[in-house]
Amino acid sequence: MASTERAYVFNPQDIADLLSNYYQQLVRMRYLSADSIKYPPHDPGIDVEYAQSLGLDPQVIELLKVMPYVEGYGGEDEMLSAGSFVDFRNKSSLEQSRDPDYALYRANKTQPDPGYEEENGQYVMPWVCVLNSCGNHGSIIYLDTRNGEITHVWQGGAGGGCADLFFYRKERPEIPEHPVNKNRIEHFPHRPAKEFFKYYANRLQNLQDVPNSDGMRFVSGYPEFDHPGSKEYQEFRTLYLTFGWPNKFDTEGFDQALKRYLEFHRVEYDALEIKNKIETNRKYCEEHAGEEHDKQGLLEYAEAQLKEGLEEAGETDLEDVDSMMEVGWAQHLKRQIRWNSDNLNFYKSKGKDREGAQTKIVEIEEVVKVFERRLKEVSKQPKTALEAILPAWNNLDS
Repeated sequence: MASTERAYVFNPQDIADLLSNYYQQLVRMRYLSADSIKYPPHDPGIDVEYAQSLGLDPQVIELLKVMPYVEGYGGEDEMLSAGSFVDFRNKSSLEQSRDPDYALYRANKTQPDPGYEEENGQYVMPWVCVLNSCGNHGSIIYLDTRNGEITHVWQGGAGGGCADLFFYRKERPEIPEHPVNKNRIEHFPHRPAKEFFKYYANRLQNLQDVPNSDGMRFVSGYPEFDHPGSKEYQEFRTLYLTFGWPNKFDTEGFDQALKRYLEFHRVEYDALEIKNKIETNRKYCEEHAGEEHDKQGLLEYAEAQLKEGLEEAGETDLEDVDSMMEVGWAQHLKRQIRWNSDNLNFYKSKGKDREGAQTKIVEIEEVVKVFERRLKEVSKQPKTALEAILPAWNNLDS
């Protein structure tokens, strides 16, 4: 009896469309800028001859030609599960795609890499297209162009193993590792690319993964694993929901609220740092008081730090969170006034002949006035993330 299953036919445009849709989701969430996504035809495109010299199959090369690329992002900027964006129009990135796990590093570059069947050998087959870079010990997305399925694996430096959340806590058939080459990935679970990207796009849509454009990383919650996520995750989720995500998303309001939230977050950190500075150095001074020998001047340094922290906190009760937030706000606003005043003095003196100097002077003078007003009303600055996020706090910038 003839099989009713249709043979898989690889269409590179299908994969390109999945990537494009995923990137567009990140644009809608204000994580990527729309103009950072570059669509084919690329000029310049990938180096086809070089790709061929690396042994890539024709269907992989065709995919690399039509893939959208995110320009201006990379390194540790998160694309998915701590893995980063990659642009294969860059020759070095194309080369690294044959060893995205950095498993083949060796001191003697003149020697060829061990083969696929050899110990610690090659592991990215010619028909496999890598869709990202591992970032800083993040995950790697391997696409098998023979069947259109994705294997999602943590970089070895992060411990290795399956990175696809879909398979967590699910029973799956045991596939033995390659008996010799432990770099090989065929024993990891895999699934159709369409299902893979739909799953992760839904995690964004449902705010299980929330992108933070300030640090170019995601913060996540895992309710399916009884993990509510960090305080930062809960605050970012609130930020999106407050401004109508997903169906009535107020992007302008969101952008302004994000600025307020990030400023609040820095102040919150500063307030905690002042508290820690006092408590840590006070403890050190008490424990080492009266010692004859101050090793490397540590006691003297601790005493200076303690004095500085006490001057910053004044008479504030360190356990009073709201009062410590006022201390943090005061330090932050004074710092902003000093920094902007220095810029103002520059444009009024050494930089006065620069193009647009007068416009800059007017702009900076207005900014200084806003910070000075806010310093006078320091008790009115937000004490919680929700206060910083809510639209009612728009007048902070005016």
